[in-house]
Amino acid sequence: MDTMLLAQIFGYYLIIIGISVFLNRGQFGKFTKEFKNQPGMFFLVGALVTLVGLYLTLTHNIWAADWTVLVTIFAWGTLLKGAMIMISPDAFLKLAGAWKSTQLLSIASVASVIVGVFMVYMSYGG
Repeated sequence: MDTMLLAQIFGYYLIIIGISVFLNRGQFGKFTKEFKNQPGMFFLVGALVTLVGLYLTLTHNIWAADWTVLVTIFAWGTLLKGAMIMISPDAFLKLAGAWKSTQLLSIASVASVIVGVFMVYMSYGG
């Protein structure tokens, strides 16, 4: 798959997820708790994230010495996140529990939007 297309997909995703997490940061703990109470759904999400991560890493495993390495890093991150959800859901939930701080979520959300805007800008030839 084309690097610029993947950069656009990840970039727009990071912008959308950053805004949505920022707007819902007070409810993030509730989301985590609800997922914990639905192990079947949690496993299904892990399987889908793993499938997407496998596709991304197999089609774009390019460790370039420029900004496009972000695409590869996010691809591997997607794969590792999905695998962790499936292999060790309790460890994943414990890790997600660290994100209960609305201050930490605010910082991460802003960072997500900044990286997303950067990736979108660069992918269009910026």
